[in-house]
Amino acid sequence: MNRLDKLQKGIDCFLAVFLLVTIFAFGYKTISESWEPLYNSARYLSRLKTYMPEDYDALDLLTARIRSVEDELNEVLWHKTELGYLNSTFQYSLGKNMINTGSSEMITLPSGDLYDLPAYVDTTHQTDEVLAFFDTLEVPHLFVFEHPTTYAGNQPQGDYALLDKGTQMSDEIVSHLRQGGAAVLDSRDILAGEDLSRIVMRTDQHWTYYAALRVARAVAEEIGLDASLLETDQFEVRLYPQKFMGKYGQKIGPGNIDPDDIEIFWPKYETAITRTTVYDKNDAPYEISGEFKDSMIKWEYLYGDSWNIEAYKCYGLTEALEHFHNENAPEKRILIFKDSYGAPVGHFLSLVASDVYLVDLRKSDYLANYYVDLYQPDLVIVSYSRQMLCANLYDMMEGY
Repeated sequence: MNRLDKLQKGIDCFLAVFLLVTIFAFGYKTISESWEPLYNSARYLSRLKTYMPEDYDALDLLTARIRSVEDELNEVLWHKTELGYLNSTFQYSLGKNMINTGSSEMITLPSGDLYDLPAYVDTTHQTDEVLAFFDTLEVPHLFVFEHPTTYAGNQPQGDYALLDKGTQMSDEIVSHLRQGGAAVLDSRDILAGEDLSRIVMRTDQHWTYYAALRVARAVAEEIGLDASLLETDQFEVRLYPQKFMGKYGQKIGPGNIDPDDIEIFWPKYETAITRTTVYDKNDAPYEISGEFKDSMIKWEYLYGDSWNIEAYKCYGLTEALEHFHNENAPEKRILIFKDSYGAPVGHFLSLVASDVYLVDLRKSDYLANYYVDLYQPDLVIVSYSRQMLCANLYDMMEGY
């Protein structure tokens, strides 16, 4: 064996050992620091439903556990953020528009907004559950559908359009609910014609607070409340430039995209609202009263001189339960089953109804009718995004 062959063999051995040590180190650190979420991803049936057919057997359950753990590993991988930055930067340097970010394929839309191409999910079971719940109600009810990111003029182009199943799934959700007799407000109808830069986040899947305010106004009009109080010219606005780096932006790093601006809205007219918040199901309630600006906006999430990853929590996100009491508003009790898109909508609706209750069923041990019996609302709203229905990480009705 000549010297070059020996050198090559030595290099190969070194690389093999380095790779094995790296894999072991990352595996050990990931499991040791994230044992509980990894364990829960395989343990809880609510986490496994997405991966199983309706009539599953033992093999389906085992397969679901494996897939759930694999997806959780992608989320909690040690130094995932730094590795993601390096991976994305390398792919962009090759001139790619669609890049692999670990658990998904991400593209850049014509507007410059980032978008994860979603895998197709049949949501018939989930929409049937909503319809079954509505059938149990003796009060008016409404479904608010929250379509993410791809509004008219901001949709995938060319071959990417063929890969995107998002609009198809949104259409199926809305059509199935309407065919089942549900009243549905579709955010695509409400936000049609709006400036895309004001309604869609560049670095995140959520819509902006401006979009949430427009949707809240449409809901108020639909249910016969004073929608004029939710016109944008009735609000003060404060802009925080490049304040928020969302879920998509975190995958590729600030070197590859600018953070999002955050606009904060509060009414010009006098208000007096009490907010009671239970952040997690076992937490004690937190209560604060005052003007909307002081009681309803969580200013603490706008911390720091630079961007942060929490600035979108100002009007709530995934709190288990919130109750807003407005002593100056007409007597109306609204119960909203919400996700992170619906949270700011509920905050703005507090300006037109005396009592608004927000419930996140993902953080509840109870089914939906428990809260109907508890709060005796005049109106029930289910305000869910496509992602909420596709993930199906909640239980609304027994047997679903």
